[in-house]
Amino acid sequence: MPEANDIFADTDWLPHAYDPAADRVQFLRIPQGARKELTFLAEYKPQSAADAVWIAGDEVRAAAATGPAPSYIFHSAFCRSTLLVKALDALDGVRGLSEPMIFNSLQASPPTPQARSLIAPLMRLLGRRDGDEVVIAKPSNFANGLIPLLLQDDTSSKAICIYGTCEEFLRSVAKKGLEGRIWARKQLAHNRRIVPLDLGLDENAFYELTDMQAAALMWLFHVRQFHGLTQTFPDRVRTLLSSRFVEDKGATFAAAAGFYGFEAGTEEIAEVAQGPLFARHAKQGGDYEEVVREQEEQGRSAVVDGEIAKVGEWVTLIARQLQMPVPLPAPLF
Repeated sequence: MPEANDIFADTDWLPHAYDPAADRVQFLRIPQGARKELTFLAEYKPQSAADAVWIAGDEVRAAAATGPAPSYIFHSAFCRSTLLVKALDALDGVRGLSEPMIFNSLQASPPTPQARSLIAPLMRLLGRRDGDEVVIAKPSNFANGLIPLLLQDDTSSKAICIYGTCEEFLRSVAKKGLEGRIWARKQLAHNRRIVPLDLGLDENAFYELTDMQAAALMWLFHVRQFHGLTQTFPDRVRTLLSSRFVEDKGATFAAAAGFYGFEAGTEEIAEVAQGPLFARHAKQGGDYEEVVREQEEQGRSAVVDGEIAKVGEWVTLIARQLQMPVPLPAPLF
């Protein structure tokens, strides 16, 4: 079994889970090849018992990881964030970390001083790099409650907040049927706890929302949070409408390189933008166009189309009352 200091020194060992009751952190050894193949690091299954080690919290707090924390991609769900982090990971000098479980684990832990004191050392361990790499981590949107703490921890960390329009988001929820609608309601309940936004609705009003209204408010809470981040961290946060990413991948990569601080040549950017990564569905696999076409057919009907249109108008009015412009300010390019 490797020693803690050996784990801290090896970039293949990533923090994975926090056990608040025992105050210990689990690290997994995820080889670079496996990391690049995985859609989400949270799904990784260790190859052997020796590749999963628990380390006492105090040892992690005392770890000599003095480098910078990662920079980040935050997202509102269903907005091509997975594709963005995988594409950036394909560029030289970038280590992209797609949804390490440690973010969810910290978000789910009680917000005690003990747990909070682990965020800084864990982020520096997550941000370890080989040579001059830039590390960019994309947490799950479930962990968006950690965003202020992550950005306050290391003033060198930067973040791109990628989001889609409300209509695109609602269409994605509809494509997933009952599973998507249940998920959106659960996420709305979660977002209400982590984003300070008073809509003047009591519990009965939230209960009476239709599924699509609940999903729209879930989207609104995320976008409201991103809007606030552009005001609080004006030099370190940029926003990216997902349709802009799709329409101009090359400009997205060039702007991301300038913002995060890594080199990316025109030829390399073109190679990634025109490469096979964009022909394959980032989450489900298979031909991207075929998967999207099938999903569109499954989630579309005159009734759903009408509901999405009406709910989109409703949430647009709310956004205007909140003086929250969409598209958001501080665009990446």
